[in-house]
Amino acid sequence: MEDKDKRIGWLRELKVGDKIIIYGNPRRVITNINKITPTGRIVVNNTQFDAQGREINGDRWYVHANLHQWTQEEENEIIKKSKFIKMCSSLTNFRWKDCDFELIEKIYDIVLNNLNKEKEN
Repeated sequence: MEDKDKRIGWLRELKVGDKIIIYGNPRRVITNINKITPTGRIVVNNTQFDAQGREINGDRWYVHANLHQWTQEEENEIIKKSKFIKMCSSLTNFRWKDCDFELIEKIYDIVLNNLNKEKEN
């Protein structure tokens, strides 16, 4: 029987349920493969990717996503970046005027010391 699967390299080793990273614009998302067709199309969260890992979409103006091989290091970096964005957002929206002077002074000193260390390096 003829092998119709056109996937090459690391994409060929993927199985349903494997972790994958989707590089979109502007984010990276960790998810699992839902289905692989006999021709090698990969379905992830109701989105199809071709045998080269490129998102299939008829809109030529749309910024297409790409599949990237999952690694623990990459997952850790994505989680760290996501946490960083959430922390920055929380700090931006925080009601600083509700804090007492001593707490704000301590936070200010920590930030100022950190900025001074960066300037020295």
